[in-house]
Amino acid sequence: MALTEELKRCPLCGGASGREGLNGKVPLVKCHGCGFVYAGSSDREIEAANRCGEETKDLYRQIQSAFDVAWFDWLVSRFPGTTVLDIGCGNGLLLRRYQAAGWTVAGVDPAPWAQTTDYPVFADMSQTPRDYYDVVTCTSALEHLPEPVAMVKLALGAVRPGGVVYMSVPNYDSWAARRRPERMREQEVPHHCNFFTPRDLRRLCRCAGASSFRIRSYGLPLAWDVWRKHRLKAGKRAASSCIRTQQQSPRPGWKHRLVVKAYYWAGFWRGDKLELYMTQPF
Repeated sequence: MALTEELKRCPLCGGASGREGLNGKVPLVKCHGCGFVYAGSSDREIEAANRCGEETKDLYRQIQSAFDVAWFDWLVSRFPGTTVLDIGCGNGLLLRRYQAAGWTVAGVDPAPWAQTTDYPVFADMSQTPRDYYDVVTCTSALEHLPEPVAMVKLALGAVRPGGVVYMSVPNYDSWAARRRPERMREQEVPHHCNFFTPRDLRRLCRCAGASSFRIRSYGLPLAWDVWRKHRLKAGKRAASSCIRTQQQSPRPGWKHRLVVKAYYWAGFWRGDKLELYMTQPF
């Protein structure tokens, strides 16, 4: 059997693909039709790699800081409304910031520990109401899902007419990725299974039936990698100060808010992240 016949077909356009590189024993493949790069693992392997146990909950507690709270507070302020659904809500830091602003919140996350909260958390999108939310968010989750087109369709179905779907993903076309392509291949594949560029997000929107969308690059190159390593080291040196209960959040000051905005605008050209806004027409 030819190699191309053994590889998973493109999750965006369904086209055949060829080998792009390797991450350990996991092939990275590239669609011959649209050029999308993704993990050649099966959907079952991807889902198994993304099962989040208690160690993920502990990781959140170690690396989240006042900068994360300042970032989410800014995200909350960017969209009008009163109801929000967060896909891949994890430990709910973003939803608690929406709650603090007076919103009615709900989340989607398959992890059992994510569902022990004082707000509703659905195990999957099939349980969420349709045409209901003012805002649907999905931050740093779409790169983990084996069927991204299906998820975008479900997100668009959950938002009311005139509402907004906001998603963010790592940028495979970033300055850092172009300078060191192997950096993307060093990520935990198939934990990360989709490697999006702005072109890929545009195709994703068209395949999902989004009629109004905007894509923007943001994020100071490599800043998140450096910060994550710093927080993990700090957590090992002083675990008691980093581990917080699910209801507690560090308090940001004006310096945190200033750094967050500087980080965002520094990546306006080929930044480390991409954000996608989709508006549901009336």
